[in-house]
Amino acid sequence: MELIQEAGFSGWLVVGFGAFGVLLGVAALALARARPRDAVMLATLTLGLGVTSMEVGLWGRSAGVSGTMRAVAHVNPADRATILAAGRGESGSNLVLGGGAFAVLGLLGAVGLGLSFQGARR
Repeated sequence: MELIQEAGFSGWLVVGFGAFGVLLGVAALALARARPRDAVMLATLTLGLGVTSMEVGLWGRSAGVSGTMRAVAHVNPADRATILAAGRGESGSNLVLGGGAFAVLGLLGAVGLGLSFQGARR
């Protein structure tokens, strides 16, 4: 939970996209044998949500670093390095969340595509 709080708004977006993507991916796995065409569509959407989650994580990272740089411009030079390190660390949480969602949704989508293509052959 601390990771999401550090990431801020974009972290919540990544979690939302990730949760929706997991639902689509599980549905794709469930439909892979019975309705392979529908499973291909759901698995492709799952992959797309994985890429979108990573993009949102990258956007959150750049927004966090940019905000930190703007905030540090008016700070005592002695404290600048400490604040920059903390800001970069917190904005890095976006990359962790985005990368994790990308990995999970990428695997779900790839397995869903593979199973649905196998189901279409039979």
